[in-house]
Amino acid sequence: MLRSWRFVRAVALGCLGMGWLLAGACGGRTTPIVCSDAAQSPKAIFGAALQIPTPDGPYKLFQGGKEYGCVGLRWSGQAGDPPTYVVQYNPDGKYLVRDAGGTFSDASVSASVAAGVDKFDVYFFLSKESPDSIDCKGYLQRGLESCVSKVGANAKCVLAWRIQGASMGGDNGTCRLCYREQCNGRDDDCNDDGTGKGVDDAGACGSVLGQSCLYVPTVDAKTAGCDASTKDIKCLLDKGNEAYLCAGTVAEPAALQWRKVSEVAAGCNDANDGKSIKTGSKELLCDLCDNKRTFRLKDGPRCAENAVVAYTPPK
Repeated sequence: MLRSWRFVRAVALGCLGMGWLLAGACGGRTTPIVCSDAAQSPKAIFGAALQIPTPDGPYKLFQGGKEYGCVGLRWSGQAGDPPTYVVQYNPDGKYLVRDAGGTFSDASVSASVAAGVDKFDVYFFLSKESPDSIDCKGYLQRGLESCVSKVGANAKCVLAWRIQGASMGGDNGTCRLCYREQCNGRDDDCNDDGTGKGVDDAGACGSVLGQSCLYVPTVDAKTAGCDASTKDIKCLLDKGNEAYLCAGTVAEPAALQWRKVSEVAAGCNDANDGKSIKTGSKELLCDLCDNKRTFRLKDGPRCAENAVVAYTPPK
């Protein structure tokens, strides 16, 4: 029988009861751990066969019938390497543990902690790597950064799933699905205060004139943040991946409104050569850059990178 996601309440010091993970190591009765947000539960995540954004494009879970990854535990005052296990995930929300011989089975796993430790965090990582290649110790030592950071993340990591603040007494922890930051107004990489209500990381929505854009589902005349008092360069990206710049026009250089970047750039043509418009307190000059008419920042190196009006997608 495959292991279901359940919790064994520890009944002796030195043993760690772990949600759906540690079974039978210390004895005791089983108690389900239920995520406060059902959409963040492993059953929902794995059962829904979600498409997870990765640098190589969307990754649809369980196309091959099963996935592999790691499970590990962290707690305050932890000494030595964190306990980790290579596991096989299944679409019904169950998993198998790999033993020293490379066989996956419904084996119990456990870990010892010092007396007085009453809360711990659990990390699940799902990887494109084969079970023989997965470095679970490396994943756990770096935590979520192993999977979600823009620089230095393991490109084979698809997602991380974290239970934060689970209790030795069996109380539920906060469950979060984490993956590389997307431009959607949500905290996909779980680097906020744990609420999941953070904004996109800088650069997740691309940039214009070196300024990171912010996500807004739709942009219209009522969209706030761009008016006569605006001093900074500002840009937005909507759900259709259309970029907007707070800028004026050749006819009304200081009439700041949200305008499509493509339309602002198109306003520079042979007839408007040498004319200027405003973006915040900065002035944009219609000039020739790389044999093409375009608006550029009037101050600073001519036609330098991030000085020309153009949308730069996130890396």
